[in-house]
Amino acid sequence: QGSKPPVPARGDLWRASGHGSRASTPREMAALGAAGSCSAIAAEPRQPGEASQAAGLEDGSNGMEGGWSALEFFAGMGGMRVAVAESGLDVQILAAYEISEICERAYSHNFGGAEWRRTTIECLQPADFDELGADIWLMSPPCQPFTRAGNRLDHEDQRSQGLLHLISVLPKLRRPPRAILLENVLGFERSQSRLRLLTALAQLDWEVLEWGIDAVDFGMPNRRPRYYGIYRQ
Repeated sequence: QGSKPPVPARGDLWRASGHGSRASTPREMAALGAAGSCSAIAAEPRQPGEASQAAGLEDGSNGMEGGWSALEFFAGMGGMRVAVAESGLDVQILAAYEISEICERAYSHNFGGAEWRRTTIECLQPADFDELGADIWLMSPPCQPFTRAGNRLDHEDQRSQGLLHLISVLPKLRRPPRAILLENVLGFERSQSRLRLLTALAQLDWEVLEWGIDAVDFGMPNRRPRYYGIYRQ
């Protein structure tokens, strides 16, 4: 087995690179990632809105008068929803999936409970996603399987099952999302779970953009490096 790719530096844009040239498809990234030959393309820390522009999610770019629709997975207390609202994008949350009763109370207090779905993601079937037909999937899966402070059980950790289920469902959908935003701890970029995601996206011929970003890059007094991936059709 090849060595695992290094951790992205803060603010770096990650793409697989072969023979010195850029390669941005999941198929190339999955192959090179498995071989341990990913390389970083240096980039300045992103400013608000730049990630959405890179993902092709500028407001109105989908040709829909009503903006974008989204599903929130592992919704927690709604952090992704807040981030999308502050990005300036016109996004309507169709459903927010989470199993925590405490999070449900907080989420409902902040946003109302109409979109809340207290159910395990593994119970959802392809028809459930096709019926909603959301443009964007937002997700921040449990980080414990990937964190440096944990056991790093990765795809063998029970807490990864929700993410793995979403990965397995993607190629089966008649109405897949047009883009996915995923946040996690540094360590996810070395994981088999990420490799499985890239492999599934390769079947759909999607593009991938990945960053290692720290809050201090944006002037916030909080060192909290995180992985961000934007995957798009």
